[in-house]
Amino acid sequence: MTDQSKPLKILFCTPHYSTLCHIMYARSLRETEFPAGAQVTFVECLGSTTPVAMNAFAKLALEGNFDYMIQTADDSGWGKDSVLKLLAHDKDVVSGWSSSRFSPFMVKAFTNIKRDMVQMSSKNGLLDQIMKGEKHGLERVYALAGELAAYKVDIFRRIKFPWFNGIVRGGNETTTDDFNFGCRAYDAGVEIWLDWDLPLKHGAAGMITENGKLRSLG
Repeated sequence: MTDQSKPLKILFCTPHYSTLCHIMYARSLRETEFPAGAQVTFVECLGSTTPVAMNAFAKLALEGNFDYMIQTADDSGWGKDSVLKLLAHDKDVVSGWSSSRFSPFMVKAFTNIKRDMVQMSSKNGLLDQIMKGEKHGLERVYALAGELAAYKVDIFRRIKFPWFNGIVRGGNETTTDDFNFGCRAYDAGVEIWLDWDLPLKHGAAGMITENGKLRSLG
């Protein structure tokens, strides 16, 4: 829990992938509601990979004694009360889910906590549950895709730097920074949660498949 006797400090950060800001991102940001009295600082990064930007954001959040770091992509969209809902959960890391995320990852919900046996949303019937509206409430997951996520800044003291970094798994499969963060967070006892009742939008792919493997575009 954060100290309610002082204003909540929020670092709202966005790693940009292009010089163009998508309309749904700009509109979402303009309409976003933040907790009453909160001190919100906005920071953006263009011209570097996502892990580099995210590490810089996390370092800034620690040095500035922020309570939360809220991260979104510049091609994302969310509701005006989405940030309020995320913060109300009071979790280490929590995000909504994207109903328009690129195939085959409709949602990066790694519900099977085994890093070499990742349960993607397109497998094991999870995608069917999502499309039928059968998923509700909070669920602990292994990693998040980052359309809109709230991080308690204190968790970065429990995870060794660099917090966000691509890794190579068996078969020379390169994973993205969000999956890598999930591995490191789990090992440090940091819990990542997904709110199935908070839909988000994501306009573009952050990675592609290549011969059945993941390849980062960053």
